[in-house]
Amino acid sequence: MRSFHLVLLLISLSFNLVAKPFTTNDVPQPLKPWVDWVLFDVKQADCPFLYNQYSNKRCIWPTRLELNIDSNKARFAQTWQVFDASWIILPGSKKHWPQNVTVNNQQVLVTERNQLPAVYLKKGLYRVRGNFYWEAIPESLQVPPESAVVNLYIKGKKVHSPEINHQGRIWLVDSSDVEQQLESNKLILNVYRLLDDKIPMRIVTRLDLQISGSSREVDLGQVLLKGQIPVSITSQLPALLSHKGDLRLQVKPGHWVVSVTSRAKDNITQLQMNKLNNAFWPANEVWAFQRQNHLRIVKLEGASRIDPRQTNLPEQWKSLPTFRLSKGQQLLLKETRRGDPQPQSDKLALKRTMWLDFDGNGYTIKDEITGSVTKSWRLETGSDIELGRVSIDHVPQFITQIPSKSGASNKGVEIRRGRLNLVADSRYQGNVRKIPATGWLHDFKSVSTVLHLPPGWRIFSASGVDNVPQTWLQKWTLLDLFLVLIISISMVRLWSWQWGLFGLITMSLIWHESGMVPQFIWLNLLAVVALLNVFPKGKSKKILYWYQ
Repeated sequence: MRSFHLVLLLISLSFNLVAKPFTTNDVPQPLKPWVDWVLFDVKQADCPFLYNQYSNKRCIWPTRLELNIDSNKARFAQTWQVFDASWIILPGSKKHWPQNVTVNNQQVLVTERNQLPAVYLKKGLYRVRGNFYWEAIPESLQVPPESAVVNLYIKGKKVHSPEINHQGRIWLVDSSDVEQQLESNKLILNVYRLLDDKIPMRIVTRLDLQISGSSREVDLGQVLLKGQIPVSITSQLPALLSHKGDLRLQVKPGHWVVSVTSRAKDNITQLQMNKLNNAFWPANEVWAFQRQNHLRIVKLEGASRIDPRQTNLPEQWKSLPTFRLSKGQQLLLKETRRGDPQPQSDKLALKRTMWLDFDGNGYTIKDEITGSVTKSWRLETGSDIELGRVSIDHVPQFITQIPSKSGASNKGVEIRRGRLNLVADSRYQGNVRKIPATGWLHDFKSVSTVLHLPPGWRIFSASGVDNVPQTWLQKWTLLDLFLVLIISISMVRLWSWQWGLFGLITMSLIWHESGMVPQFIWLNLLAVVALLNVFPKGKSKKILYWYQ
């Protein structure tokens, strides 16, 4: 467990939104002697990982791939950053095998891996080059799937929009058709922000991009508002977000959405657009504000409020107050009240499981309490419940006693406001015939109880609850009562009142016992006995004897 905590500590200290290798310089000096011990059995420890996904690592990082295609040969070059020893897939295939491959100007041996050419590289920065030879330009060429940006030149002319499918196959176009494929590089950007007024405030910046032209790398500059710290980024395009909030993308034609989440450093009272530092950024932004009235109530001023239905905001944001901001405008947040002096009542549900002791003198109880807590800071049990073990979110809690003014000292646990997931084991050894509905000094929105009985026990009746269908009394229906009375009266008429009383008691005890003789067989038996007393001797009476 200690090594696990140290691994998490080292990871959190070394994490940066900018992809860079793990270094011991990011570890505090007192912990540096432990680095090798902690990372002894950690695979790919030097590889950057995706935000909040330590198991999802990227040990190789390529730059743009350069392809120069001629009639009889081709050249390729690409730079790779390798964070841990890995196999690097090269352009080409079994049909078009790369020749004269060099890594940092040193000749290397190319090996087939998954039917593709590959070289094995250790940790470091490498420039990989190679050639292809053919009699005529092929229709397509396989390229590494990790390569997001490809510069394609055919007979000295650049193809501005090379076509690459999902399998990494790039289509080669003859130079006579290159001019027909040239089109202007355009980027249309729309910016939407969600201001979630939590503590600290979180801002989700949504970038909607319409890309045309060639695959390329663009620098969008500062995408975060002033005073924000980047937290996470979600993008279908290769993206690099610096700790200052600068965003660079490797784009290709199509419609793309990039979402960046950030948090505020301090309490925010005003917000405004960033300065327009590049030609891509729109002149206006659309902001939606998510109130958190249980934390504070603010009054919004300064910006123009608009109808969210007239915008391209995400559907889940269109129910929120929406504003349009332009350069120089500010959104002022005037705080009118801090916190919620009258929060809603706690909404808790109790799910209880009880086991009766074999001697019938007490119960073992397991309580599961779930819901939201807005007012309470503590949960306590009554004096008749002996609290044994309590865990919140699977973490054991201290059980404490706080004496009250009346002299009582009930056991309980401290809780935090928010979502509650509590499990408690306890004992009840009071009057087993009168069980408390909850045993907790707290109101519940709903309560359900399951009672387990030891072998040989049965509940005769239960009162004070909504529905207990399995008690002995509640199992009786009008049909059951009618049949038992018919059987008892029949025995009185056939034999005597003593036998009728015996039959009434016996039927009452065994009527709802599982595994006993089927209920309706008694009616058949009594009917046969009655008929045998009145039928004359003959074939019919023999049949009745046989049936009996």
